[in-house]
Amino acid sequence: MSDALKDHNKLTYIYKLRLETLQSLLKLWRSGDLTLLLNNLLSIKDSNLFFDALNCTFASHIPTTISLDQSCQLLDKLIDLMDTDKYENHLKIGLKVVRELLKCMNERLCSTIR
Repeated sequence: MSDALKDHNKLTYIYKLRLETLQSLLKLWRSGDLTLLLNNLLSIKDSNLFFDALNCTFASHIPTTISLDQSCQLLDKLIDLMDTDKYENHLKIGLKVVRELLKCMNERLCSTIR
């Protein structure tokens, strides 16, 4: 019983940290501070947490204020994680973000080429 309680307490602590991280990222997302949001997002080492955060933010919409440099930073991180990730759901989220980035950047890229 004691071991089960220790495991429960450990998992509770981990999930509490994940929730706090996601809440702080969502707060930045709602405030529109993309630079700080991306800095925090790109510093996440846990791929599960990274994809959860992406799913709550960039997977549904990319703000038009995102710069080409920021898009490239996000794409670099996505490529690294998608190359090594084994979870189908993570790959789906990653591809949604890539699609949204391409939609957002399409006009800028086309005008640069012209």
